[in-house]
Amino acid sequence: MTTQIPSAKAAQTLISASLLRLRMRAPFFATLALFARFIPTSSHPTAATDGRDVYYNPEFLANLSAPEQDGLLLHEVLHAALLHPVRSPAPSRS
Repeated sequence: MTTQIPSAKAAQTLISASLLRLRMRAPFFATLALFARFIPTSSHPTAATDGRDVYYNPEFLANLSAPEQDGLLLHEVLHAALLHPVRSPAPSRS
């Protein structure tokens, strides 16, 4: 089965919908997400954060259910909130 790659606008709609659901279910964590920029990229297979921006693969995100999308975004936002990118050493590039 071939998966259609979502457009940038469709991917942004998924992010916006997820953030709205989080505002209803977890307002504190949704507030943390307001400080992140969500950037679509195909350079990561799923999602990642550098502590400021959250990078997500639109194709991967589109294949998740709504609760999984919410969990993925919350997971990445919590990495930033808990300073994981700052506290862990940079991966070695060998």
